[in-house]
Amino acid sequence: MAVWMQLFGNNQNYKNLESCEQYFHSIKNNLKLDLSFLEGEAKDQIRESMKGNDLITEIEKPIPNYSIYNNENWKSEILKSDNGVQYLRISYPLYENQMRGINLIFFNDVIILTGLYDHFNTWFAFYENEKVRKGFIEIARSIFPKFGNENLIICSEWCVAGDEYDFEFGVFKLIKEQNPNIISKKLVGIESWQLFEIDL
Repeated sequence: MAVWMQLFGNNQNYKNLESCEQYFHSIKNNLKLDLSFLEGEAKDQIRESMKGNDLITEIEKPIPNYSIYNNENWKSEILKSDNGVQYLRISYPLYENQMRGINLIFFNDVIILTGLYDHFNTWFAFYENEKVRKGFIEIARSIFPKFGNENLIICSEWCVAGDEYDFEFGVFKLIKEQNPNIISKKLVGIESWQLFEIDL
């Protein structure tokens, strides 16, 4: 079972999803992101499906030069979660399927940054890969402050209370007040129920 690691920020400036989307596209040309940390990280994706009685195998390759940042590659759309909550997804695809890449999710006053399945599907996979870990933290340092965010919270989905895309950033304050032991002093070796904070 996957226990996703996620990077959380507080979106203090744009709570309207349409305004948030417009604002991101107005600043994306000034973002100078270094994606070289992803070089060699996007592997061929093998998909198998049944067509009648035949097993069809397809291989999805990463986009050529995916680790060379191009601000024109960002895509965005407003979607609804399974429980009916609207959210904005801004993606930097590494494959044709835009979910397979760098994803920023905006809802209420929360920003989530996540990436490829192999990097984020367990909390320890994220902290064990130092190159990837540092690369994504730098992406958060570049983007989150533009939305008025001053600190970054890194934790697994098991740490966060509330339904998917249906909680506010203030939940982290409550979690910390109710259980001070939840705050880890280091990211490497963090437990699935703990969180780690970084000043931006």
